[in-house]
Amino acid sequence: MTLVRKANMLSASKTCDNQRKHLKSWEKQFPWRKPSTRSGSRKSWCSACKSELIPKLTVIKVHDQGKKHNDNLKELNSNKKMTDVAKLVQVRQKL
Repeated sequence: MTLVRKANMLSASKTCDNQRKHLKSWEKQFPWRKPSTRSGSRKSWCSACKSELIPKLTVIKVHDQGKKHNDNLKELNSNKKMTDVAKLVQVRQKL
């Protein structure tokens, strides 16, 4: 069974999902996870994939292990390093 299918199955139980909300304490374990900025949303936001997630630990863990998510994280980190290098070059040029 694929991770995406497993995540979909986990999120299929809607009974308590509307009651769940983003927990700030999980951001230490999953730094890419932020509260959704959509008005009235209690969901979590994946900053790497730019998608909302049900704030359920099993869904978050499955998403964290996904290939697409990990590819997006690598690209995000690579772009961040490139931006940091560009800023450093600019600072050195001013000196």
